[in-house]
This record gives sequence, structure tokens and C-alpha cells, in this order.
Amino acid sequence: MNTVDVALSFNERYAPGAAAAIASVAANANASTALRFHLFTEKVEAGTIDGLRSMLSRLHPNGDIVHRVCDEKLLNGLPRWAGSRISTARIHYARLMPDVDWCLHLDCDILYLGSVEEHFSKRDESVYACVTMELDERTNADERAWIARNVRQDGRPVEIPADRYFNSGVMLLNLKKMRERGSSEELVRFFAAHPDVPSPDQDALNVVFAGQVKMLPFRYNQSQQVLTDAKLLDRPVIHYMTGIPWLPRLIGVANNRFWLWHACADKWIWQKRGESVRRSFDRKTLVLKIVCHWMLRSPFGGLFAWSLEKTGRIRDATGWRKSQVGSDVSRRAVREFVRM
Repeated sequence: MNTVDVALSFNERYAPGAAAAIASVAANANASTALRFHLFTEKVEAGTIDGLRSMLSRLHPNGDIVHRVCDEKLLNGLPRWAGSRISTARIHYARLMPDVDWCLHLDCDILYLGSVEEHFSKRDESVYACVTMELDERTNADERAWIARNVRQDGRPVEIPADRYFNSGVMLLNLKKMRERGSSEELVRFFAAHPDVPSPDQDALNVVFAGQVKMLPFRYNQSQQVLTDAKLLDRPVIHYMTGIPWLPRLIGVANNRFWLWHACADKWIWQKRGESVRRSFDRKTLVLKIVCHWMLRSPFGGLFAWSLEKTGRIRDATGWRKSQVGSDVSRRAVREFVRM
């Protein structure tokens, strides 16, 4: 039986996203594939892992969860991301999974609609990781510029081409090759030398693995900012980079990509329509998200975004507006996909 190893790192705040990522992988995998999920956690509630195990047993006949509480010593000295060091624990995967040669890492803001078996077929033993380019132009440019200013190798600035700077949210990692190189220790040294790194693990991995990765098509890590009906039918791996669907912050409004995530959670996790939204938001917050989406799409959307920027609520309101309404799937496509 073919075994596929998938790893996620999260705390309780991101547990709903981890559940959706696990459920979407399991629901779209072949029944004959052995799925092994390695969960690295920090401060999760007692019933969270048991709930994930129960969900996985319902969705896939050959699924297993290996729960690994991260040793605080491994996290010491690592930079924080979203208030926690747990997301950076991925740099230690090679050390923490000594019996695994290849592992698919997923961030928790992922909806995995593709075939994990097809994804694993893209492995290349000559590289450290199979990844996709960072699609957000501003992030791509800013992070590469920081690296060029602050990182030196053999006395020269490290310059990474735009089409080789990758996003670390979805990575097919060659753990065997990483162990042979001692990549975990090398990444730890990078953080010690660059404590002010703006995008912690992503910048570090891009520097350490520079020129030694395989670039995959965007469907293996598709930003929700550019999702369309046609791309949805291609069953991509959707990355909710701007607007995490289950968190109540205004940064994500109730566009159709938002409803897609909750519809999939209803189908695979809760088995009850509307349950995911009810568990994530109170009525006032949900109404606010719906109204914000309507306002941003209206003829006054530019003025509305400008007012949010001027009041300090959204730093780059023009870019935020574009990411929320500039590209979207239709409600029809969402309904049809969930029925599939």
C-alpha cells in the first residue's frame, strides 16, 4: 500500500483550518492510499486531536494521525509568526520524522481540492523541495529585496529571481536529502544571524534551498486572490493568504471564496449546511463581513476602501479591496463543486 505523509503545525486558533485541510486531503485521496498526518501542535485543547481522528476515520479508510507536541527547546530562538513559534517548526521536520523520506507540508489556511497522489508524483530526488512561486507580487518583490540587502554568501548579496522565490505554505519536502545536508541546523543558524527576517521560514528556506528546488504549476498552491470558476474546476490546492475564512477579523469579507471554504467544511467536517459559519462567527460579525463585501463591490467601493485606510483600519486598502473582490468564483460554481 502506498503511504503519503502530510504534516501541519498549528495551535488552537488555527485548529479549524487544520481540520479543513486534513478533511479536504482525505476526501479527495484514493481509498487505497495510506494517509499519515503528522500534527505538530502548541496549546491545543484536549478534545481537538480526538476530534480530528474521528473525522479522518469517517472520511478515509486508511487514514492515521501521528500527534507530536513540539519540545519547547526546539522552538526556543525561532521567530514568531501570528503570535506563535509553532508555524516555524517545519524547519525541524527532517529531524522530527526520521522514518519519513518525503513529506507534504500544508499551512492551515489551505483547502486541498486536488489529488495528493498526483502531487507526490512530482517528486524529484535531486532537489530539496517541490514548490510554487510566490504569486503575490508585492510579497515576492519585498522579500527578495530584503534578502538581497541583508544576506551574504561568499561575500556577495543573495539575489533570487522572481520566478524562483517560492511560497512556503505548500511544500513537498525531501526530508532524506534535508537530513543528509543538516538543513535544520542550517536554518536555525540563519535565524540566529537574521532575527529581523520579515517572512521567517519562507525567507530562510528560499535562501538555504536557493537553486535547489523544483517549481510546480500554480494549481499546487493557488492563491485564493486569483481563483476563478475555471481554476476551481481544475481542482487546485487553494491557499487563503488574504482573509482566513474562520477568523472574525475584517481582513476577510464574505466573498464567494469565503463561502466555498465554509461549504466544504460543512460537507466534510460537520455534515450540516451552515454549521461552519455558525461555529466561526456571531451574527453581528457575519453581517459585517457580508455588508463589507457588498460595499466593496458597489460603485462606492473605492471610497469605502479609502475611508478604511484613512481611519487606520486597513493599511493598504486599495490592494486589500482588489484581493477581496478583484477575482472571485460564482455562487453557482460553489454550489456545483460542493455537490460533486
